[in-house]
Amino acid sequence: MPVGLFDDDSELVFQRQVFIDEKPQYYQYSNKTEDLTGEELFAQFAPPQD
Repeated sequence: MPVGLFDDDSELVFQRQVFIDEKPQYYQYSNKTEDLTGEELFAQFAPPQD
C-alpha cells in the first residue's frame, strides 16, 4: 500500500519488516524494526494444528 494514499502520514510508524530472509544484505533501514522471515510471517496466519 503506497504511503502517498494517506493525507496525514505524521502518525505512521515503520515498525516491521517481513521476508528479511530474501532481502539483499546492503538493504538496511536506519530505525530498529521487528524482523520476520517469510516462514515466521506465514506461521502467524496458519490455522491451529490439532
